[in-house]
Amino acid sequence: MKINLIDGIKTYIETYFVKTNSPKPCFIIVPGGGYHHTSNRESTYYAQLFNRLGMHAVVLYYREELYKEPQPQKDLAETIKFLKQNSAKYHILKDNINLIGFSAGGHLIASTMCHMEMFDFDITCKSMMLGYPVITSDPKYAHMGSFANLLEEEFGNRREFYSLEKHVHEKMPKTFIWNTVEDQSVNVMNSILFIQALIEKNNYVEYHLFNDGLHGLSSCTEHTAQGEEKYINEHASIWIELYLRFIKKDVFLY
Repeated sequence: MKINLIDGIKTYIETYFVKTNSPKPCFIIVPGGGYHHTSNRESTYYAQLFNRLGMHAVVLYYREELYKEPQPQKDLAETIKFLKQNSAKYHILKDNINLIGFSAGGHLIASTMCHMEMFDFDITCKSMMLGYPVITSDPKYAHMGSFANLLEEEFGNRREFYSLEKHVHEKMPKTFIWNTVEDQSVNVMNSILFIQALIEKNNYVEYHLFNDGLHGLSSCTEHTAQGEEKYINEHASIWIELYLRFIKKDVFLY
């Protein structure tokens, strides 16, 4: 089911609600795409995975138009609001909403959680998974394309606001992060700077760094490689198992 959440905005969510009589956790999947598009290799596969585990999922298609900030953050906030307000209707545990984002989608998730003060309604979430996320606007490490697509000027006066390692607070969701050293698109220091900030603010974080692998690996398996062998990485594919262990042990989902 496709649902438009904001009048006049082409953003929509695609829902994958399981049939259940008891409330279940829900996952919001936010694909990457450099704030230019939403990658189809980082979307429905995960919704279907969580459905098989008996949990709800939605995919946020936030790049149907190239709106600048803070519209993408508003899109995610409205998605969270919708799920909480309709938790009884769809049998969702409104206190167990979890976020999954890749690359620029990871930045969208993390920026929304770092700047919850932008919204006058509750957008707290249980956990977030960031796969090879864009984090910093520091020119030494920044993914220039993402910031160019997000900001009015590539590194204008809003760059500090969206350099997320500078805006971590003490109430971040429990966080799982993974990436690779060989990623030539989003420098590994994006994650390291963010992890350091999370630790300094006494947040819960689990991090997995793999040496080999290019950007955009998604599941690292044939399920999301779409016939391109370069996106298959058997060693790094263990991140999914590690993440499922993380949510089972530390987020108490299933």
